[in-house]
Amino acid sequence: MHSNLAPIKITDKHLVTSADSDFKRRIKPGAFVNCLIQTASKHAHLLGWGIDVLNELNYDWVLSGLKFYIHEYPKLEEEIVVLSWPKQVNKLYYPRDFIVYNSNGKEIGKATSNWLIINRDSRRPKLLNQNESLLKRNEGINALNEELTNIPIKLNPESEFRDSVKYSDIDLNSHLTATRYIDFAIDTFSLEQLSSKLPKEIHVTYLREVSFGMDITIEKFSPSKDNYLFQMVSEPQKSICFQAAIKC
Repeated sequence: MHSNLAPIKITDKHLVTSADSDFKRRIKPGAFVNCLIQTASKHAHLLGWGIDVLNELNYDWVLSGLKFYIHEYPKLEEEIVVLSWPKQVNKLYYPRDFIVYNSNGKEIGKATSNWLIINRDSRRPKLLNQNESLLKRNEGINALNEELTNIPIKLNPESEFRDSVKYSDIDLNSHLTATRYIDFAIDTFSLEQLSSKLPKEIHVTYLREVSFGMDITIEKFSPSKDNYLFQMVSEPQKSICFQAAIKC
């Protein structure tokens, strides 16, 4: 049941720049997801739980999982509008939903996400007291009526791609930034494939943080036409750090 108070939402605008765009003048999938992340960061700040406040308490926001349906990719110099709202805490997760519109008000994407607050030293999750009465105002309001789950992968990889984490890949904490995981997966496709179609669905799960200088292997699977699964494995530990399911 919906609360009788106005929902707690934010509307944020983003301009697609040349740095965001690919060779066909479309926003890149990773850049599209970055618009969601930047809106989430801005809204957390407005609600009093921005990265500056958490850092003073020795905590960080970390994206744990995301599912994004993309109906249409905006082009270079187009403006998009991201509507976003947090939801009630689920176990250790802080869920947040998104709807994306083009400049004409047409819905072009929607997403749900899970976030964790983690201690900066132990890297363990922690629940912090937040204003539950505010979050209850979004009760029952969902962009997607889906819960984020793990991505079971039991196949042998069809191909493997090896790389390492460099300066341009890392975030404020010298860890691989959330969108670069997605970029590594997208980079396994040929330009010919990406010319004809980009992902319609992106489902990602972040399992372990990846640090600067680490060697990684991207394992790619294709269980059916236009459906792809990915795992990022750290070397030499052979730990699975990230999984993705992408539908084109």
